[in-house]
Amino acid sequence: MYQDTKQAGPNVFRQTEKSFRKPGPVKGRNRRKQPPVEDFSSVIDFTNLENNSPENLDLIKQVPSTSFQSQYFGTFDTVYTIDLPHLQGLYFVPNPFSEDEQKYWVKRCLLDFPVGNHNNITNLEGNKELWDDIDEEKIYKLRWASLGYHFQWTPRIYTEEFRGETPKDLQGLPVLTCVLIVIEIIQDMAKTVGYDMVSEATIINYYTGVKCRMGAHVDSSEEDLTKPIVSFSFGNTVVFLIGDRTLQTEPTALYIRSGDVVIMSDESRYSYHAIPRMIEGTCPSFLYDGETFWEQYMETSRINMNCRQVKVSPS
Repeated sequence: MYQDTKQAGPNVFRQTEKSFRKPGPVKGRNRRKQPPVEDFSSVIDFTNLENNSPENLDLIKQVPSTSFQSQYFGTFDTVYTIDLPHLQGLYFVPNPFSEDEQKYWVKRCLLDFPVGNHNNITNLEGNKELWDDIDEEKIYKLRWASLGYHFQWTPRIYTEEFRGETPKDLQGLPVLTCVLIVIEIIQDMAKTVGYDMVSEATIINYYTGVKCRMGAHVDSSEEDLTKPIVSFSFGNTVVFLIGDRTLQTEPTALYIRSGDVVIMSDESRYSYHAIPRMIEGTCPSFLYDGETFWEQYMETSRINMNCRQVKVSPS
């Protein structure tokens, strides 16, 4: 999945990442100083267009005549792009979900996908079977779960040996039924912006606080990089950075809020991207207004589900 970040020349991307990280407390002799003022004025905001700088507004373009509807995914007619050559193929869909649909997917990601399903693996169990029931303390240590083809982090490859099976008879198996629903949704979403793809690998990333970040990387281990990556997120807002094929170009920053969908295709599929910052206190209240453990979890967390095609389609 990840391309090496060692390149010659100044790492401008890394400098931008650091500028968005939450400042630590002022210590020692400097403790009387005021903490640095954070500046988010450069971040593109697709949800509140009026909050953008004139320069960012010039970059935001709406894709005409886009419409999509799904029983599980909701309805939307607004898709944006960013008018930069190296971000060709980057599509952004502001939250198309209803409140109930967001709750549905959050519960699936926390209660179904990482629990009691031998087809999935997580960072907590390696390649072993997952725990059989929810461990409310352990869940805060969960960083990722994978479905379908499992990315092998050391050799950075996908193989048939590490692939979850999808049984033909899904009756009475709600977890696996939900996996197929995800595949159907992702494939339909890709078709909306002109791509045929088969969703063969899904990674769910769990961010449990402002210190949880994703460093600069390129997803390059799939056999066919002409197929897009489709992702959707729930919970607290993050700053998402995306640059070009090198680390020497200053990346573009944009907000990803709860329910937002991001599609990376064409040139943007080869671009370095990262999550340097989760902004605390930005989770929609309807995701944590109850007393269940998953609602308490979401108040300070974010979940991202991203899907991709691993193998080349038969000709």
